Amino acid sequence: MFSNMKRNLISTILLFLPIVAFPQSNLFQKAIAVLEIISDNDSKNIDTNYIKEFPTKYSIKPIFASQGFSTSFLSGSIRDIPLKYKANTMLSTGVGVTYRNLQLKLLANIPGTQKDELKYGSTKYYDLSLYFRPRKYTLQFFYKNYKGFYINSLPNGTIIDKNEIHEFENSLKFTSYGLKAYYVFSNNKFSKYLFEKQSEKQLKSAGSLFIGCDAHFMSLENDSNIISFKAKNDFSKINEINKIEQYSLDILGGYAYNFIINKRFYFSPMIMLGSGYQKMSFGSGIFQKENSINAMMEINSSVGYNGDNFFM
Repeated sequence: MFSNMKRNLISTILLFLPIVAFPQSNLFQKAIAVLEIISDNDSKNIDTNYIKEFPTKYSIKPIFASQGFSTSFLSGSIRDIPLKYKANTMLSTGVGVTYRNLQLKLLANIPGTQKDELKYGSTKYYDLSLYFRPRKYTLQFFYKNYKGFYINSLPNGTIIDKNEIHEFENSLKFTSYGLKAYYVFSNNKFSKYLFEKQSEKQLKSAGSLFIGCDAHFMSLENDSNIISFKAKNDFSKINEINKIEQYSLDILGGYAYNFIINKRFYFSPMIMLGSGYQKMSFGSGIFQKENSINAMMEINSSVGYNGDNFFM
């Protein structure tokens, strides 16, 4: 399953490489023609009392974001303090390139913005996403990678003080990639482009039901044991593993609403509820497997300014 997902992701990326590498090729011209047709059809289906389109076909924008990430292990004892690894990431920067309904985003951590590396070590991070965004639905292919984590707490109740030197796992690596998709029901009045790529203006407040799915792979691996030697007595069953893999398939549904304030400011909350299947394996080989069905909830929001000549 892991190899199949990897091949599918690589095949998807290779599908778009000719568009970038060979702009004069027949494949490029055909791809552009398809995007033009989809975009023109999108314009025919909107209610102009609710949505105003901008004529922009393409854009290049800088991206600045705060990226925090951590992973925790609960020992199952009555103590609720986990073994917690945190990435030393504070700020990240990147670029977003959009043409019609196709969008590429690349983020990486900004050197010099991390916490004191003598105490917390150094984390390398990057995040690549490729989007296809017609009006009715969105497809996202993503890849994330973090390498280098410090220990923030131990299951014996110890929370490492900020003035202490933290134990650092330089080779501990987290990787995640997969596909996300969702469909918008009221797509003629509700504009997801308002917060996705700022290519439209929502004239009146409106909302829509969503349905979506998320299929992804995640792994956490280390050159040595993942569980720190300081906590190995609390994790007798998995204290010698160096890899954890997880495959997930989630189905979600929910609702989003664009609140328009003074005709230019917007607030767009979205809540999604659902359930998902997870399969986990531990160890370099197949040490142990676990299957589970879990309930989940996602809450996202966007806020910004959407004028006729300026947006953020």
